[in-house]
Amino acid sequence: TALTPNIGELARFTHVEASKLDDPTELRKAAKSLVDRLEPQWLLVTRGNLGMALFGPDAEDGIAVEASGDGEVTDVTGAGDTAASVFALALAARCDPAQAMVLANAAAGVVVMENGAAVCSPNELASALAQAPVAVRLARSERRS
Repeated sequence: TALTPNIGELARFTHVEASKLDDPTELRKAAKSLVDRLEPQWLLVTRGNLGMALFGPDAEDGIAVEASGDGEVTDVTGAGDTAASVFALALAARCDPAQAMVLANAAAGVVVMENGAAVCSPNELASALAQAPVAVRLARSERRS
C-alpha cells in the first residue's frame, strides 16, 4: 500500500505545523509517526516547490527529489492526483520505489505548467525525465542558501 499526502495533509494528520516540515528532521519524525500509525508500505509526501520525499522499508530516513519542471508554475490543479497515479502505476509495474517517485515528480512537473487540470502524455513524461532531478537521501536534498 502507499499513501501520498501533500505537506499540508501530513501536517494535519500528525498535528505538526506545516512550516516545521520544511526541516528534514521534522519531516522524518512526522513521516515515521504516520507510517507507524497507519502502516503503509510507502509514504510519498508531495512538498510543493521542495519536491517530494519517500519513506518506507528501504527509505526509513527518507529519499527526496527536488521539484521537477522549469519555469513558473502555472496551476497546481491535479498535480497531487498525477503524482499519486504515476507513483502507484510505477509500483504496480515493479519499478524501484525511488524511481517511481522520480517518475511521479516528473509527471507532476509537467502538469503544473498547464492551466487547469492537465494530463502528462507519455512523450511529455519522457522529455521531462531527460531533465529530471535524481533521488537522493533526504538530508542532502535540501537547497542551500
